[in-house]
Amino acid sequence: MEERKQAANRNYKDSVFVDLFSEDTAAKENFLSLYNALHNTHLDNVSALTPLRLEQGKSLGLAEGKSLGSRQAKLETARLMLQRNYSTAEICLMTGLTEVEVETMCN
Repeated sequence: MEERKQAANRNYKDSVFVDLFSEDTAAKENFLSLYNALHNTHLDNVSALTPLRLEQGKSLGLAEGKSLGSRQAKLETARLMLQRNYSTAEICLMTGLTEVEVETMCN
């Protein structure tokens, strides 16, 4: 028989994780220690940490993805315009890219 895996309830896991670290009196220090272990870093400024919930992380990732996609679309449009001999000024106007970015594509 085929075994079906149940989908993880990420909201629950996120909540448990946050609860574990937010109730502890040394929560930020514990979180920093965990972060350093996971990322092989040696950060020591606990006050610089900002805890994020899973949904916040998803939102940040989605915004970053949209930004990268928008940039890729601008570059593709500029590339097509260059192939059709549009001027640098016209390409900058239509795409929002700088002259340096467009001229870099020419080289």
